[in-house]
Amino acid sequence: MHYLLMIRSDWAWPVTYAVCAVTLLAMRLVQRRQVIVRSN
Repeated sequence: MHYLLMIRSDWAWPVTYAVCAVTLLAMRLVQRRQVIVRSN
């Protein structure tokens, strides 16, 4: 169990950073789509 917890702690930062980057990109894409829809 302790070994698995160590692996999780090691992978916590890269995973959280990747998730944050993906969410930011998704929000930007959604905002762009909303602007395009509103302009049309």
